[in-house]
Amino acid sequence: MVTSKEATHLAALLKTTLLIGLSLFASRPASAEALIGAGNTVDVFFYLGDMTPANTEEETVGPQALTGPLLIPAHALDLTDISIGATQIVLTDESTLPYCATGDVPCADVFTGFEFKFTGVDITGVSVDASSSATMLPISGGLTLISPTDLRINLTGDSANVGDKLVLDLSFPNASVPEPATRPLLGIGLAALVGWLKLRRTASA
Repeated sequence: MVTSKEATHLAALLKTTLLIGLSLFASRPASAEALIGAGNTVDVFFYLGDMTPANTEEETVGPQALTGPLLIPAHALDLTDISIGATQIVLTDESTLPYCATGDVPCADVFTGFEFKFTGVDITGVSVDASSSATMLPISGGLTLISPTDLRINLTGDSANVGDKLVLDLSFPNASVPEPATRPLLGIGLAALVGWLKLRRTASA
């Protein structure tokens, strides 16, 4: 038989365990759910023909902070405006020239397109938005998430018109789903709550 004094001490111990477990769960770092955020950056590259250094143009001149929406104006090689928002990347063509090193269509390039290298983000998926222009779509297999922070877009041979757009929708982890490492903490907290309630009933009996 648990005495009232013992029940009080045990209840206090279980309550402390509950508070520790829940505080650890609440204080876990959240996965980034958008491209825009403190500490997030992007470095954008354009490749004309292939991905060798000689055919590479860095669009951002080093990593750029993503503390708000970012607009990268068209450069000499890519002739494409780039807009980066919270969950979308929009490429807008500013030339009638095809995405091809030789200007020919069909094009024999290995890779003419863009690469986005992020920090501070955790991208889980990318898809072409329905609002994209039919003349400006990645080639088959040309939209590739190399890693959660590295995205490549191969536009080889596309013959877009001025103003045509490629709109990409990005997806991110759902922060409301506990990560595997935090689930035991939540379990400890819930177990402590159940034990505390049982002891309270015992002490009052």
